[in-house]
Amino acid sequence: GIEIGARDCEKFDSDEKLLRQFDLDTTYGPCLGIARRERYERALFLGLDPSGQVKTLLEHSTSSKCLWEGGL
Repeated sequence: GIEIGARDCEKFDSDEKLLRQFDLDTTYGPCLGIARRERYERALFLGLDPSGQVKTLLEHSTSSKCLWEGGL
């Protein structure tokens, strides 16, 4: 997978880091214009086997926007 620079991660907890790694992992397709949960479901549908830990975080998350939403 793609690593996030240590400097960028200092301000995020481990859950947010995992979600951001999911956003950056191109295995699951583009993340712009699609909610994290929708992207996760699409990855499941396509048989890409995304992390169950990401699913758990998404079920308890208040934000479903990817790392890039609103930043471009």
